[in-house]
Amino acid sequence: MHDFLNETGEFTEEFKTALPEMLGEEHKDSKVFDDIPSISALVKSHADTKTALGKKLDNVITKPGENATDEEKATYAQTIAEAAGAPKEASGYEFFKSEKLPEGMERSQATEDAYRALFFKHKVSAAVVKELSQAFEEMQIGSFNSVTEADKVAVAEKADEEQRVFDAGCTKLKTEWPGEKLPANARISLAAINAFADDDLKAALKEVKMYENASDLAAWKKAGVPLNTLKTFYKVGLKTLDASVLGGEHSSHEEGSEKDKARKMYPNTKA
Repeated sequence: MHDFLNETGEFTEEFKTALPEMLGEEHKDSKVFDDIPSISALVKSHADTKTALGKKLDNVITKPGENATDEEKATYAQTIAEAAGAPKEASGYEFFKSEKLPEGMERSQATEDAYRALFFKHKVSAAVVKELSQAFEEMQIGSFNSVTEADKVAVAEKADEEQRVFDAGCTKLKTEWPGEKLPANARISLAAINAFADDDLKAALKEVKMYENASDLAAWKKAGVPLNTLKTFYKVGLKTLDASVLGGEHSSHEEGSEKDKARKMYPNTKA
């Protein structure tokens, strides 16, 4: 029998020589005993190894067997998901939220809850969801700002085009109603509006002080009366209003210019 221990309990040189043979071909080059000089060190190493293995096994999630119930399988799946970082319920997901959203942009609680339910269904980790939500929100903000800017450009272009059309219409109308005909004919339009239009239009004209300056074409536009409508009311006034109201060439009793006719209808209105 080999004498592997000396009087102090340490392994002898004979033990170290015989060790490769005892370990076998598989472990002949093992260095495990390099740091284990004695029997007491060997016992302690073994105890430490068993303890560490026990702790490791404590954290092992055992997979259900073939005959496991649906509840056992569900519990296993939930345990695996939680170990990977998924919350215990859908409300446990937290979404990234920017400190301030662009004006006009709002979050939807219903949409957030729907996404939470979807993430929970697929057991996505909370950390992944937080990162995804940040990327999504930043993308949404960028898209919102792009659309908003495009809308502003479109509105500005539309306003410029409307102004161009209006300016061209003003030039044409002033050509058709030159000089004093513009304020005179505009007052005839006012007379027709007073006779036939609804109260809302009359109030709008009063608000822009149309009765004080009938030749202000921009004020007509602001009141909601396009230039073609202004001309239409003028024609209506000529055909329907009493000649004594129109005055001038439309009256059989007195002569006068277009400005005279207008002043008869609205004596306090500027020409």
